[in-house]
Amino acid sequence: MSRRGGRTAVCLMLSTLVQCAQGLEPPGRYSHCSVVVGTRMFVYGGRGFTGAGQDRTLQQFGDMWVLDLVTDTWAAVVWEDENPGSRSSHACAPAGDAGILLFGGIQIGSSGEELMGDLWQFSLTSEAGGYWAKLKPSSDAKPSPRSDHSLVAMPGGDTYYLTGGCNERVAQPNAWRLKLDAGQWVEVSLGEPEHAEPSDEAIVEDLFGAGGGGEGGKETIASMATTNSSLEGANGTDVAQAQERGPRLPSARCAHTSAAVGTAEDKPRGVLIFGGRVSISRYPEGEEEEESSQEEAMWQSLADTWILREDGLKARLSDGVVNASLNEGVPSLWQRERTEFDSAELAEVDGDSDVLLLNRSDHASVLHDGHLYVFGGLFTDLEQRTVYIMKDLVRLRLEDYSWKRLEWGPQWRFGHTMVNDPERNRFVLYGGTSTCQRAAASTGSGIHRVRGMRALTPRRDCRTRARFLPSLGCGACAGAGGVDVFDDIWAYHYDTGVWEVVDLDTADPDYPTLLMTILMAGGGFVLFM
Repeated sequence: MSRRGGRTAVCLMLSTLVQCAQGLEPPGRYSHCSVVVGTRMFVYGGRGFTGAGQDRTLQQFGDMWVLDLVTDTWAAVVWEDENPGSRSSHACAPAGDAGILLFGGIQIGSSGEELMGDLWQFSLTSEAGGYWAKLKPSSDAKPSPRSDHSLVAMPGGDTYYLTGGCNERVAQPNAWRLKLDAGQWVEVSLGEPEHAEPSDEAIVEDLFGAGGGGEGGKETIASMATTNSSLEGANGTDVAQAQERGPRLPSARCAHTSAAVGTAEDKPRGVLIFGGRVSISRYPEGEEEEESSQEEAMWQSLADTWILREDGLKARLSDGVVNASLNEGVPSLWQRERTEFDSAELAEVDGDSDVLLLNRSDHASVLHDGHLYVFGGLFTDLEQRTVYIMKDLVRLRLEDYSWKRLEWGPQWRFGHTMVNDPERNRFVLYGGTSTCQRAAASTGSGIHRVRGMRALTPRRDCRTRARFLPSLGCGACAGAGGVDVFDDIWAYHYDTGVWEVVDLDTADPDYPTLLMTILMAGGGFVLFM
């Protein structure tokens, strides 16, 4: 059951059908996927809690719900026959005007976790019903199983791009183009799995290092707010030179976001990717790099912005293979976008802080009217071996690739989703978690923890950190064993810059009658508390 405002959702989950009482609300979740089809937001899978009290357990979902963005009402989506089953950390995209495409993710079964590499299409046959079909590629070329990747539909409805993703701790060094009607996948290279942008690493390393200039480190942090800034600190010169050269390929990554761009005539058409995380290895603090030293596997938060250009891909594509080494006389395959930081606009929002920390993973983003809106996520402080949950809303203007911080958002979270609702001039945010245990799992080994706040240096206290980096979660893991999975819905209005909780319209104050369908295949009740 899912209790919210005194209401309870009861679902019957069978092997070939999912049926829930209508007019209710789904249980809170994270690591799900959300996609807009018309004026409705469809949500599939994820993880969340079932039960109550001592019986409260974390479960993986295999259900689908639809939120009507006009009436702000939920309905359970039903289907028969085969389906993707329960999964999390997958990706989905709209498939035309009445369908959804889903790829990959993690599926938890009796034998443990399994990484998935399957492609499914859901076709709507009614307002809240339809059928699933498992799609097979036309050749052996196809993406490997992965999680925490992204899937983007290009205008026109037949072309999709899958970027990045991870297989456990290994970021997949490729993106893939899918022609849906032909069932044809084409691979596009990324950088090496353990390659990290020097500029991004410097931002993270120097951000809280001992070499900080300015009062309380404020000047240094502000100067390192974006990958295009004049970086100060011990290795600032090396970083500037590395930026000047610029790598040809973005690093392999996962837990990033992407969006289709290039509708304007003066902009390249393609897929924009932002942020994410990449696995790196480091020796424990105080140990030298010797044969006897044990390296630690860590995640590094990224802050770079790239565009996979369709014209560059087409120029290198021959017989289903992309020649990434072909560079003369053709457009770039990957285009690095250098970003700027608008400190003047930031001061209007938050006069106490001129810091904009872009490095993040496990965030959510949405593209609207030439702007990329990014909220929340995780930031890994490599020096302190600490992961922070973020709650800031930042916006990238694609016209000149400048960043601006907007109004602070809801509670610190990651693993949430955002969708664009242009009819009401807003985006809609759903779900997510501030679970400390999940953050540790997302960022690798047990050395990573989410703590409320840490000082800029060991001599500084939480209030100092709160002033300079208010986007980082303070007390985000307090209470209830540090576990919180959200079922709330928030809307951010583009014109007013105001956040508001979406007040859901529930049909009947009394519990409706459970609608059951008894099938020979059999199943059992699953009660979402």
